[in-house]
Amino acid sequence: MIHRTAPTAKDWPKGTQRDLQVVTTAITPQQAVQHLDALTEIVSRAAAATLATPFSSVGRHIKNDLSPVTAADVASEAVIVEGVSRLLPGITVIAEESI
Repeated sequence: MIHRTAPTAKDWPKGTQRDLQVVTTAITPQQAVQHLDALTEIVSRAAAATLATPFSSVGRHIKNDLSPVTAADVASEAVIVEGVSRLLPGITVIAEESI
């Protein structure tokens, strides 16, 4: 079985408070294989969203941890979060750009 566990508050950078609950969902290897094509499609759409953002219009902002985020990053993350949420309802998706 494959276990996915959402991070707990101790996994966040010092000084950052998050109200998270540990969620563990077990899937069989057969279920994981079943989702492989759908996950590959999600990644492909996210890559397309990144490439569709014209380089000349790539705006960026700085997150609280001082790392940069571009419009292409935000676009691809939105595709991934939406796709995974639809494919695996009930699974909490924690995405890098929104932290």
